[in-house]
Formats: sequence, C-alpha cells, structure tokens
Amino acid sequence: MNSSTPTGQPVASEYDIELVEVTKRYGTVTALSSVSLEIEPGEFLVLLGPSGCGKSTILKVIAGLEDATEGDVYIKGKLANYVRPKARDVAMVFQNYALYPHMTVETNLGFPLRMRGASKAEQAAEVARVAGLLSITDQLKKYPEQLSGGQRQRVALGRAIIRKPTAFLMDEPLSNLDALLRVEMRSELLKLHRRVGRTTVYVTHDQVEAMTMASRIVVMRNGVIQQVGTPVEVYAEPTNTFVATFVGSPPMNLFEGRFGSTNGTPVFSGQVTVTLDGRWNGLPATAEALLGVRPEDIVVAGPNDSGTLPGRIELVEKVGAEEYLSVVLEDGASCTVRASIRVAAREGERISLRFPPDAIHLFTQEGLRLKTA
Repeated sequence: MNSSTPTGQPVASEYDIELVEVTKRYGTVTALSSVSLEIEPGEFLVLLGPSGCGKSTILKVIAGLEDATEGDVYIKGKLANYVRPKARDVAMVFQNYALYPHMTVETNLGFPLRMRGASKAEQAAEVARVAGLLSITDQLKKYPEQLSGGQRQRVALGRAIIRKPTAFLMDEPLSNLDALLRVEMRSELLKLHRRVGRTTVYVTHDQVEAMTMASRIVVMRNGVIQQVGTPVEVYAEPTNTFVATFVGSPPMNLFEGRFGSTNGTPVFSGQVTVTLDGRWNGLPATAEALLGVRPEDIVVAGPNDSGTLPGRIELVEKVGAEEYLSVVLEDGASCTVRASIRVAAREGERISLRFPPDAIHLFTQEGLRLKTA
C-alpha cells in the first residue's frame, strides 16, 4: 500500500495508478466494494464485466469525476483523493467522442494545449504530430459532423494523446462503431498504444475486445473484482464459475455432481460421469461439485468409441467455418459444442462426445475453482 507525505507530495511507487480499498456508494446502492488494484506503467489494463458491474465507476473515481466514499486513489505515488480532475494528469476518452461541434478537427485537437497556455507554434507542431500519428492529417479543416464514426473516435483519441498524460482512461470507446470498424479500430488502438507507450485503462463489456487487447484483464461483478490476470490466465484458469461463463464464447458448460475416486482413479459423477486425469489425485472427495468444460474443448467422437457421452443434436447454429451444436445427453443434461463445419452435423441425429481429461475444470458447489492437487 502506498502512502503520501503530509504535504501530499509524491512518494516512491512502482505503479502509475493504485486503488486501495476503494468503495463507492450512491445512497443505499454500493457501486464499488473495497476495490484494490495496482496498474503498472505502460500496461493496457481492461476492466471487463456486464453492465452495472462498476467498471465505469472505477474510471470516474480515478479521473476525479466521482469521489470515493471510502479508500484512496494514488496517481504516480501521489494521493489524488483531493486533487481536482484537471490536475490528475489523466485523459478520458468517451464512447460519445465528446468533441466540440463548432470547432474544426484542428481546433479540437489543439484545445487542451490552448487551455495550458501553449504557444501557437507549439500547438501547430503538436497537432501536426498527433494528426500524423492517427492518419487524420487530411481531416484537420473539417468539423465533427463531416466525419465518420471512426474518424471522430480518432480525433477524440488525438485530443487525449496531445495532453501526454500519465494514463488514458477509455470508457467503451468503440461501442458506437459498426462491427467491421470495431475490429479495425481495435487493431489501430493496440498499434497506437505500442507507439505512445502510455498506461491505458479500458472499459468494455465485450470479452472479445478484452481478450484481444489486454495486457491484463480485471473481471468485475456487482462492484467486486472477481479475477485479475492475463487473458490466458483468465481463460485457462477462471477463479470461479462467473468468470468461467462470462469469458469465452459460447460460455463454458457446467454440470452438477460430485468429485470422488473409483479404485484410486479420480472421477466426477452426476449429470455426467467423467474419468479425470492425475491432476486431481489426492484431492478430498466432495459432497457436491461442478464440472466445467468449454464448448471448443469437447471432441465429437465416433459412434463406436469407448468412454464417450451419447446424446442427440437439438439445434445447429452455423457461424462461418464453425457450428454451435446444442446437444441433449442421454441423462437429460444439455451442453453446447463448438465444432468445425466439416462435422456436417444435423438436427435430430445422434452424436457421441468426449470430454478430454486435461480440459476439465472443477468448482465447488458455491462456484469457486477447485485447485488441483
């Protein structure tokens, strides 16, 4: 935990931004509950979660647009709780662009420098540099209403970049763009991040954005951090069933049952019966547990293969080169399988599935990840 000197001067810190036990309440509603988070210099941190989980509130508390009810915010080692928003050295980029409609692109970009009292020569040089960085040099004389959504978003980014802040705070900046442009802008944002090298805190409810852009992901639910980790860590080792089903598309399949062993071999039995691998040796048997397996890990087996789970295909959804199969297993449990379109599955036909032992996740009945032995 950081501390600040009595005069509020910065103290040594390895983090650009740090939240310490931050709680935010609106009347009787708790938007954030004891959130602690360290954001390292230069990283691209993504706050991921459903609407209303508190991710945008974190940005507003960092920026000073909202005051924390409890807890402390540090920026570059300095206690920022009582620092005015414009003095916090962070720049926000909103989903609605927040451009001045009566100003040209050139004037919008240079506005932060004019407010700082920069000379006209410095303004012109910086506007030219940032416009070149964002490939909008040919748009400088236009007004926002004359620009496409993607161009407006570049201008909004440019106005943030020109300030050279400690960190960029981005609140779903791509949500107003169409699907194709979102993919393009994701790539452009990552390239820009690598060139500029500034710490970025990015809010989204889109797990594809999070998985493709983040250095680390913070998964949130109901104002509480559920897990912090790299995209690979969050995907491969979800800390609970909420993370397991929120990250990944389609969501992870979950089955109720219990964990135990048969003749020394670990086994899960319940809605499905699956022999497990040696990772679970020595783990105490549980009265109740949940087994998880991702749709893309389930193998479509041959009808005569042993150790498979038979079922019937209820629905086939074709998604490009893949198809999502909704399967009802013999004991009545349902699951989703993500398979190659070459499987040529048809609704109503029988199918045999295998759950690879090394792809199995186990959780307690309360939804917490069971650790392997």
